[in-house]
Amino acid sequence: MPQTLIFVPTTRHVVGGITKSYAHEPLRNIRRGGAANHIPRRPDAPSATAAEPAAQGHGFSVLLPEYRGYGRSGGTPTQAAVVSDFVAFYDRLRGNPAVDASHIYFHGRSLGGAVACAVALERRPRALILESTFTSVRQLARERDVPSFLVADSFDSEAAIAGSTLPVLLIHGRQDTIVPVQHAVTLASALPNHTLLLLSCGHNDCPLPASEILQFLDTAGR
Repeated sequence: MPQTLIFVPTTRHVVGGITKSYAHEPLRNIRRGGAANHIPRRPDAPSATAAEPAAQGHGFSVLLPEYRGYGRSGGTPTQAAVVSDFVAFYDRLRGNPAVDASHIYFHGRSLGGAVACAVALERRPRALILESTFTSVRQLARERDVPSFLVADSFDSEAAIAGSTLPVLLIHGRQDTIVPVQHAVTLASALPNHTLLLLSCGHNDCPLPASEILQFLDTAGR
């Protein structure tokens, strides 16, 4: 299973990532993790992402960028910095002759979904998969009686993708107490081309619906 470390230099820091190739096919998929997930320190270590089983044997390879301030990456993970870093990763991926640039998908979980939405504003993917993703950090704060003006980085997923014609698969747990399921319902209502998949689970215990994801990617990739 070929694996490659990638480092993208920024103004003052270096942000790392790993590409993982599972089949002799063009690289076609970007995976964006959540805040609690980080890339293992060795490229041959077990992966932190649950997307890999769905990728293995189906012609997809995965790029896992690391947030600033996590793992091997330096810096502070502000919204502007993280989005800028991920755009740089996208541009580097798209410039790789082994990549099918017309079939790059964004897949994010929780905070990673918000990052994917923000990057999709600047670099349009083929399709978008959002797992347990919130409408915005400010909305989460309001639900916890925290004044929204205290939120420095809003990560407003709803504003980023509202009205987008991108194919979007939303996956969410009905019993999620961290990001309530209403966030997924609200995001779905803002998207004309969405599939909403609700599962009987919480925020961190949802099984990856691999068959549904692969079916979605197959449909979106036609």
